[in-house]
Amino acid sequence: MAYARSTCHPQIGSIDENKLVELYQELRRDSITAGGVPVAVRHIESIVRISEANAKMHLRDHVRNEDVDMAIRVMVESFIAAQKYSVQTTLRRKFRKYIVYKKHNNSLIMHILQQMVRDQMTFEQMRSGARGNIGNGGIDHDIERIEIREDDLLIRMRELDIHSITTFLKSREFSSHGFLYDAERKAIIRNV
Repeated sequence: MAYARSTCHPQIGSIDENKLVELYQELRRDSITAGGVPVAVRHIESIVRISEANAKMHLRDHVRNEDVDMAIRVMVESFIAAQKYSVQTTLRRKFRKYIVYKKHNNSLIMHILQQMVRDQMTFEQMRSGARGNIGNGGIDHDIERIEIREDDLLIRMRELDIHSITTFLKSREFSSHGFLYDAERKAIIRNV
């Protein structure tokens, strides 16, 4: 890290500036019409800085288009995550071509699955809180296990043009994150 900091000072060379302009215009238009937080010029400046940082991590003297693409993915994911939930889903569909850049399908599926688990946990907590009484903090029971239906995951995967789940279910990434697959019930289970 010290070597990169002292010797590498990447310069922006011949990158596709039109891609940044189009991205800014699309994000600006869609974030305003969707009712979310609008994109600002500082978001594009962030892309430039992240691109330079990525080139520096790879000890390059010039920023390549792949550095810019990676920076766009990071910024778009971050920008979408800062929106209201209803706006997030719309923007995620619209900008998926930027989000999936150089991500392995298993990583994408894991990201979707973890998001679904978080959503399910939030739902269960809100549901149990609504049923609970004030004496125990509004929660009748702790959530011990989350179950995601395979069909629900497949629907979300198809939004990213991923159609096969078999490899993912057999992957080390799946099991190492504490997930189990129940073939009889066609459900993915995670003990919380």
